[in-house]
Amino acid sequence: MSAIDWGNTRVETNTRAALRAAGLTLASPVIVRAQTMAPVKVMIFPGLANLPLFSAQPTGAFVRRGLRKLASVTDVVGPYLGNAGWAMRDWARQNPDIVARHLAAYVQGIRWMLAPSNKDAVLAVLAERLRAAPPLAERNLALLTATGTGSAVDGRFGLEGFRNVLKIRAELPGSWGGTPPAPDRYLDLGYWERAGTAV
Repeated sequence: MSAIDWGNTRVETNTRAALRAAGLTLASPVIVRAQTMAPVKVMIFPGLANLPLFSAQPTGAFVRRGLRKLASVTDVVGPYLGNAGWAMRDWARQNPDIVARHLAAYVQGIRWMLAPSNKDAVLAVLAERLRAAPPLAERNLALLTATGTGSAVDGRFGLEGFRNVLKIRAELPGSWGGTPPAPDRYLDLGYWERAGTAV
């Protein structure tokens, strides 16, 4: 039995990919609503689940309580775009100044977070916003700044990771009839390119 934190999302898809890599299948996942952590603890710690796959913050909490992390998402599925900002094309065309300001602020924020001289300030923000104890804030910062899997310099879009997301979703949930679309269907990186040169 496997516990995941939501149905039909990247967590379930990645769980299926991890199991497939191990020659297993996920027939009946237990859907745990991670917004309330109590049900997760009820499901995990009595031994009902043997392959939890959660995001960074709850995974860290579980590891501290004795569970073993088997692998990261990228260990299992390869390059993976976990987070990105999105907007409807029509809205972006109608509001280019807002998009530009948002992206410029995002690039500056990433630069600030990745600067070693700002480590203490970043940890303070993480501890406050995540309501996390210092060790967990440290762990999250390590994940956010890890080479290759953490936050991309200047927020660069991970095209290969996005291709892999489309591929996995086509193969496992069967989206798009099993054939992944070209990334260009969803992308216009011109906004980011212009913002990156402006800051």
